Amino acid sequence: DHFFCDVPPLLGLSCTNTDINELVLFTLSSLIIVSTSMVIFVSYAYIISAILRIRSAEGRCRAFSTCTSHMMSVNLFYGTVTFMYTQPSSLASPAQSKVVSVFYTLVIP
Repeated sequence: DHFFCDVPPLLGLSCTNTDINELVLFTLSSLIIVSTSMVIFVSYAYIISAILRIRSAEGRCRAFSTCTSHMMSVNLFYGTVTFMYTQPSSLASPAQSKVVSVFYTLVIP
């Protein structure tokens, strides 16, 4: 059911209480996701600011089309990673987790 060694399935295989491990995983994942996404959004604010200063409409259109496709892939990646690592284990279904993990490791890259 798993094609790579990921933390949530490994915690599921553990024969001990994993509540502390899940709390640490949630906390660290949330911190990493929020901090890296903030860096990306701030950089995109600067990029959009620079694009809006382009005088030609064709140049702005080309720049926005490049940024839009990249921003969509970033949003899809962070959305699936957030879904995968910040949901409680009681709500996680193995089939759904498998689809999400395949999506963010194979489809998006």
